[in-house]
Amino acid sequence: MNKKMQAGKHLIFWIITGIILTVVFGSAYNDYVKSFYFVTFLLPVAMATSYFFNYYLVPRFLLRKKYPRFALYTFYTLVVSLYLEMVVITVSFIVLANYNFEELNPMMTNIFVLGFAIYLIVLLKAFYLLYRRFLNHEFRLKQLKNEKKP
Repeated sequence: MNKKMQAGKHLIFWIITGIILTVVFGSAYNDYVKSFYFVTFLLPVAMATSYFFNYYLVPRFLLRKKYPRFALYTFYTLVVSLYLEMVVITVSFIVLANYNFEELNPMMTNIFVLGFAIYLIVLLKAFYLLYRRFLNHEFRLKQLKNEKKP
C-alpha cells in the first residue's frame, strides 16, 4: 500500500474519531462548539499516545518479547499522556471557560473520563493493528505452505 493511501486512512480515522468525541462530549453538555474546541485540544494527545504506543512500543518491545521494558515504557507513556491531558484541561479552563470553572463541562474536568476516552482509542487501534499483523502472517504462512508442496 502506498504512503498516500496510508496517510489518507490515518486522516480519515482521526477525523471520524474527532467527530465521535465531539458528539459524545457535546451531547453530555449540550454545547457542541465548546466540545469541538475541547476535542481539538485533546486529539493531539490521543494521536501522539496512539502512534507512540502502536508504532514504537509494540513493534520494538512487545513483539520482540521484551516485556519488562514494554511495561515500563507503557507506564511512562501513561504518565506523560495523563500530564498532557491535565495541560488540555488547564488550556480549556483558560480558553473555553474564561477562568470560570463552573462553565467547564464536568466531563471535561474528569481525568478518568478523558483517560478512558484516549486509552480506548489507543487500545482499539492497537487491537486492529495486531489483528492485521496476524492476518498478514497467516497469509504468508499459507503462501509458504503452498510453495513448499510442489
